[in-house]
Amino acid sequence: AVRLRYIVNNPCDGLMKIPRKEKSRGVFTDDEIKRIIKEVENSPKPIKNAVKLAITTGMRSGEIRALKSSNIIRNYYIGENSKVYDKVLITHSLAPYSGIKATKGKYDREVLIPSSFGEELIGSSINDVIITFDGSYVSSLTLRLSFYEILKNIGISEEVRKERRLTFHSLRHYFSTYTCQENISQEDRMLVLGHRSEKVNSRYT
Repeated sequence: AVRLRYIVNNPCDGLMKIPRKEKSRGVFTDDEIKRIIKEVENSPKPIKNAVKLAITTGMRSGEIRALKSSNIIRNYYIGENSKVYDKVLITHSLAPYSGIKATKGKYDREVLIPSSFGEELIGSSINDVIITFDGSYVSSLTLRLSFYEILKNIGISEEVRKERRLTFHSLRHYFSTYTCQENISQEDRMLVLGHRSEKVNSRYT
């Protein structure tokens, strides 16, 4: 309501926060991620691109759905063996009711992706929006239900998914865990994921 300017001040500002225990989040195994990547090739391009972005960058669902082709800087970096990378600027998020807004951490961040993936993303964009069916933003519900269908197709039933707390957001947890196993420093992981707190980052890993 404050963001949409229906009210001037948040009446809850200044109230004492009640401490709560964070629920454990689900995370996929390496084998499950391989099966998801294989299965997602049969999905519509917007869903395929969204899942691949989450796995390779750790971006949140809202950030992925708000991503525009103008946020991809082509041929930004040349790495080992002359491999070319594009830079993705993560500057906005898409919320169900308030629409386009700042990212959750309220600051921009950057991540590299293979240039071939960047070309694929830009090539599938409509009206500058990357994750779209008809030129408009894909809803979080559409993305979530499509992802659950992918999980069913690789043998993760709804019952198992709920028991293990597996969601689209679990791809972000997988990215954090995988990069930790690859000896990426916590500082770098926090920069890419947009975490300000080491405690939060550790919970993701």
